[in-house]
Amino acid sequence: VRIMPIQISTPSSNTYSYYIAQGFAYAADNGAELICSSWNYGAEAFASDEGYELYDSAVKNAIDYFQTEARLDGVMEGGVAIFAAGDETYPAACYPGAYHEYISVTAMSPDFTAAPYTNYGPGCNVVAPGGDYMYTVFGISSTSADDNFGGGYEYQFGTAMAASHVTGCAALALSYALKQGYTLSPDYLRTLIQTSVHDINPYQTGSRWIFDYDSGEYSTIELDLFANKLGSGYIDAHLLLM
Repeated sequence: VRIMPIQISTPSSNTYSYYIAQGFAYAADNGAELICSSWNYGAEAFASDEGYELYDSAVKNAIDYFQTEARLDGVMEGGVAIFAAGDETYPAACYPGAYHEYISVTAMSPDFTAAPYTNYGPGCNVVAPGGDYMYTVFGISSTSADDNFGGGYEYQFGTAMAASHVTGCAALALSYALKQGYTLSPDYLRTLIQTSVHDINPYQTGSRWIFDYDSGEYSTIELDLFANKLGSGYIDAHLLLM
């Protein structure tokens, strides 16, 4: 498994549809088979698939190009786009991930409860570990020997981390298929991702602390808010390979 980092922002950190579209086209033309996107347009940017298709057709067409033209010879013709659902505790996945042809990933905490920042509801497909800032408050902050992102591994949280887990599982599946001489279709891989899961809903009971960055205050959130709204379940890499 190899990783291809693609920059979609300008040196001044601005991001435009033109650059995003170029990134997807570059990935398809240069051997990438899976796209892991930790960016999104934010809650309420688009209200429907039709709105996304109409108002950001450049990115939509580029992702379509990737999902059609990416290929791993002998294993899969076509690519799979995987997105972070968003970190606003909003009752829907953010676009583009919410689009029905993509995979949108929500986040769970180490105790299998919904991460309190994760988006949930329509457009969400599957759950994966995303980290939890409440655990950093209580002392789990870094696994790195260096501080200030100087190197090594750093503790982070967000649906971006969850999307990376799911993309890693999908990459393992493609690698295993290549080794075994199996062929897959993108639709079948998307189905495998969403069905190689365990039920997370029994854990969504009671309440837990949540921190509001705007007010700087702690409050509680009822976990049943997330029940049956996080996707099909939390992904299991071993189950996916089997």
